[in-house]
Amino acid sequence: MYWMIEPAREADLQTVERLSPITYGRVPKGYVQIYPEHGEAPSLVEGEEYHIQILTNDAPIAQAFFTIRNGRAVEDR
Repeated sequence: MYWMIEPAREADLQTVERLSPITYGRVPKGYVQIYPEHGEAPSLVEGEEYHIQILTNDAPIAQAFFTIRNGRAVEDR
């Protein structure tokens, strides 16, 4: 696991549309970083494959695989 966030309080839950976009390493307002417990999220490495998973309420889980290419996340299909 590289980075994990969750709502600070249940009252802070938001729709995906209101929360989007989420930027890796930047904690959205009303959320807290769970992992890493201290410090910043580690940098993503060029050429490495990663998996993102978003747990939701009242909607299917969202997940994707991506690779960092030329400094950008490119979804693997």
